[in-house]
Amino acid sequence: MTQPQLAVWEFGVPKPPDRDKGVFTVGAPTGAKVLGFGVHEGRQRLWMLVQGGQRATRLRRFIVVGNGHLFPKDTTNLIYIGTDTTGIDVWHLFEMKSRGTPDPDDEE
Repeated sequence: MTQPQLAVWEFGVPKPPDRDKGVFTVGAPTGAKVLGFGVHEGRQRLWMLVQGGQRATRLRRFIVVGNGHLFPKDTTNLIYIGTDTTGIDVWHLFEMKSRGTPDPDDEE
């Protein structure tokens, strides 16, 4: 059996005024694996490993929180992705999981 080709996709992370309390969504193929969070060309980015040719099929929720800032009260089930320390502010990215929802990184 032929293994599917893999590709790394880059997703833009909205700037703070465009995020609702730090929360934003990304449409990613089912089974996409989060690789990291960082800055490219002056903008925060999220990278995922996907099977080539797949279309964005599932919305995934993320939250960016500034160092020392409080999370929204309803924020639970967080998976840490990474930290951006490139500017004067420090930002931390987490994926927000719903209870009972399978981990997309564990899907085959």
